[in-house]
Formats: sequence, structure tokens, C-alpha cells
Amino acid sequence: MPRDSIYLQKGYAEQYDKDRFGGPFGNYLEAQELRTFLSLTDGCTGRVLDAGSGTGKLAIALMRKSREVIAIDSSEEMLRIGREKADKEMMKLRSAICDVQHLCFRENTFECVISSRLLMHLNHWRKGLSELCRVARGIVIVDFPPLRGFSGLDSTLKRYRKFFLPNTRAYRAFLMSSIAKELQKHHFRIVVVKKQFFLPIAFHRWLNRPWLSLKIEKLCRILGLTWLLGSPVTLKAVKNGYTEQHKGTDMC
Repeated sequence: MPRDSIYLQKGYAEQYDKDRFGGPFGNYLEAQELRTFLSLTDGCTGRVLDAGSGTGKLAIALMRKSREVIAIDSSEEMLRIGREKADKEMMKLRSAICDVQHLCFRENTFECVISSRLLMHLNHWRKGLSELCRVARGIVIVDFPPLRGFSGLDSTLKRYRKFFLPNTRAYRAFLMSSIAKELQKHHFRIVVVKKQFFLPIAFHRWLNRPWLSLKIEKLCRILGLTWLLGSPVTLKAVKNGYTEQHKGTDMC
């Protein structure tokens, strides 16, 4: 992650949850993200690494299900808020400052590694993904904005805009084939793919009516638009030779 990233700026962490998950649609977005990731970790009973944990939404949700979780992030402020949130629920969140591109763990330390909204912000995403695979004994779960669709257009525009407006929050979009190729290099195969929204999240934030967003996106899913161009893409990859407690393939 760039050293000048807003996510590393002191004080931003305090506002992060409110900006991203505040309001009716923000609450709905958080619930959707949690449901997606938690469903993909059902077959994992061992230790979990939450890479790019932020303020701990996924880590804490997994701890509620009695999972052993270690949270890492490049921002101490984010981790501090995550620990405070866990403390309020009488849980202790184990955390460490760590760069996902240079993880401070040995190979195969974790049964499952999860990472939400992280690859899109890395300077060297292939290195980051290789590190996630290195420390995972069985499962890697990541999400990313696809290049094909509204997110790809938005990513391209913001990356160009950043040349003129340095404060622009630019990010990278990906081809599924590029992610799959990198995973295969590290002996992982994709077994589950989920896509959440066809229309841009910015549109749904403007609409701010989750019930209406739900109806619109349901229609898009029925028409097959979400599968073609939906974002973000969340995928689950399993290491060759690894057997889960509850195996299954779900492409939706």
C-alpha cells in the first residue's frame, strides 16, 4: 500500500466505519460482505489470518463463531479500533502491524487466509497474493473489483484522474484470468466465485434504500447481468491436496 495512502493517515480510522458502513445502505453493504465471507469460511475450523483487517469487521465476526483469528494491517490506528470493538464484546483480538507483501509468518501457518478490499490497493498485488498463498495451509479467500464492468471503468478513470488530483482514491481492477493464473502458480485452484452487485456501489449509496437496491439487484441477477459484470468478485481458492471438512463448489 502506498505510504501516502489515506488509510495510513492518523485520524482516518476513526471516520472509516462511518464513511463506509454508515447509513441504511452502508449497513446493508456490511451485512452483505460479512455474509459472503462467513459462508466461504464454513469449511475452515483452524486458525485464520485476516490480512488487511482494517477495523476488524471480519475478524470479529469470525471470533463470534469461536474461530481463532489473527488480524494484520499496515495501520496501527485501524487495528486499535478493531481491538477496542472486540473488547466491547468481551473478546481479545490478536493483531499485528504487517505488510501483506512481506508477511511476518512462516509457510502454512494458517488453515485459512482471508483478505477483503486489499488487492486493489497494493503496489505489487502479485507479491501480496503470493504471500497470502505462502502462509495458507488450505484456503485463500480474496475479493477484487473486476476489470469488466462498471468497476473497471471507474478504476481506469480514477487512476488517470490521480495524475491531476493526487487526493483521488484510485484503485486497481483485475481480470479473473489474471487472479486465477497467479493462484495456480502457487498450487491453488478456485472452487467458489461470488459476485455481489451489477450496478455501481456509488449508485446504491446515492439511492440509500436497501430494499430497493435488493429488488434491483435481484432482477439483475435473474437476467444474468451480475454473473457477467458483477462487482466485487469474491473467490475461494483451495490448495491442491487439501481436504475441507465441508467440501463444495458454488459458482454464483
